[in-house]
Parts: sequence; C-alpha cells; structure tokens
Amino acid sequence: AALGAVSAHLMHGLKNPLASLSQFVHSGSRGELQQEDWQDALAAARRMHSLVEQTLEVLAEAGSGASYTLTAAELAHQVQARVAALAQTRAVALRMEADLQDPLPSHTANLISLILVNLLENAIQATPAGKQVSLVLRAEPDRLCWRVQDQGPGFPAHLRSSLFLPCQSTREGGSGLGLAISKQLANHLGASLELVEPAEGGCIFELAVPRTALSDGTAAATS
Repeated sequence: AALGAVSAHLMHGLKNPLASLSQFVHSGSRGELQQEDWQDALAAARRMHSLVEQTLEVLAEAGSGASYTLTAAELAHQVQARVAALAQTRAVALRMEADLQDPLPSHTANLISLILVNLLENAIQATPAGKQVSLVLRAEPDRLCWRVQDQGPGFPAHLRSSLFLPCQSTREGGSGLGLAISKQLANHLGASLELVEPAEGGCIFELAVPRTALSDGTAAATS
C-alpha cells in the first residue's frame, strides 16, 4: 500500500512543474519569455529533479531492506533543504523549530519526509510573499508531533469535510491529490494527520506519529 502511495506522490508532484515547463516552452516558441520565466523554469526543473531523487531513494531503500537511523532534527534539515528553493522563489521565509534528537528508523523517516515536504509546499504556495511558513516539532510521551503553519487565507470551511479526499484543489493548477496521498502515507504509519484551526488565521496541519512507529520501523515498511 505504501509503495502505491509513494508512486502516487511522485506522479502528483511532477504535475505542476511539468505544466510550468510546458508553458515555458510555449511562451518561448512565441518569443514571449521574460527573465522571471527563466527563473520559474529553473525552479521547476530543480523541483522535478529533487522529487524524483527523493522518491527513488525511498523505493531503493525499501527494495534493498537497508535500514539506518537519523534524528528528528536531521530529518527536519533534510525536509527544509527540499523546499528551500520553492520558498526562495516565492519570497516566503521558512522557520524551523525541530531540534529534538529522537532517533527515527529510516523507513519511517522517509515516509514522514514525503508528508512534510507536501505539507510545506502547500503552505508555501498558499502564503503571500514576505510572509512566513513554520515547521515545529514537539515531543509527547507517546508520540512526536510535527506542525506545519502558513500565513495564507486559510482553508474554506465548506471544503473541510472533504479535506483528505481526492477532489479539485482550491489552488489554481492543483489536482487536490496531495493531501489525500499524505493522509494515506500517515495511515500506513499509524499516524494522524489533521487540520488544526489557528487563532490568527492561516492553516496548521499536524502530523502525529506514535512512538511505536519510531521504535523499529515496522509500521513504515513499504511492502
């Protein structure tokens, strides 16, 4: 089940960068390219390269049975690196509070990374230039909780009941599949993924991973 979700994550993630490159080629053929178009095309190409590289890494590790550990802080730095280019392109600041040294088995960490990257990309795309997106990690006795918060317009109330269902995205060009795939990956971990209402507006998504999934990685095996 997780392999299918990981593959779906890749296909979903490639959709928008490919659309951007297609528009770039179309504009170029008509002699309508501006400097910012080149920057957008480069960002799209880098995004696709990073996404394919990350997904192949997850699938290769699952196929080989290789396992190792990394800390929650190391995972946060990896995730930050994967969304930094998008944040820079959109002039959105990234704030990280994730210095915990709790060890994570690699199979679990890989799936958490896919979820967090998707949540952060959604948050960055929803946040106006000059504003901030944050990733905060806190430890509880029986779980680790990652919170992704944006400073965007918030999620429409009438769509919250279908938040994690494959449906039409509220963002132009979006497919609405990203959250559904993230929810599927979270379920495979035995984790919860929920929308939390912030008092000051925007959106907060919380991924809560039970410590049982952090101890041996069995919940995250991608078979």
